[in-house]
Amino acid sequence: MRIGLELDGEQFHEPEKDKLRDQMLADFGWKIFRIKGKECYKEFKTLSDLDEEDESSKYREIQNWLCNTCDGVIKSIETIYFDDRADTPNEYYQLALRSLNNHKLANFELFD
Repeated sequence: MRIGLELDGEQFHEPEKDKLRDQMLADFGWKIFRIKGKECYKEFKTLSDLDEEDESSKYREIQNWLCNTCDGVIKSIETIYFDDRADTPNEYYQLALRSLNNHKLANFELFD
């Protein structure tokens, strides 16, 4: 398995060129995920803060973290490709899938 993670800054962002390069890499077996620079500076509640939230609020916070932060995308890669599927609640597994699908430009399947 070949996974790449690229940080996209606004000033160097050329979506069509990036998409073509990512597709070429996908054709060679690479799965390239892209994180926007602004996603690296977001802060969200800590796990101890989430313990005080109701289930609905906790889910929204985790969804926002997985789908909109650098750390969340990295956690999504870990969840999908390296963790034991049986250890991850389905709703969080589905959020991790959504995060990875939202952070790729090339057309490739998450699973081969």
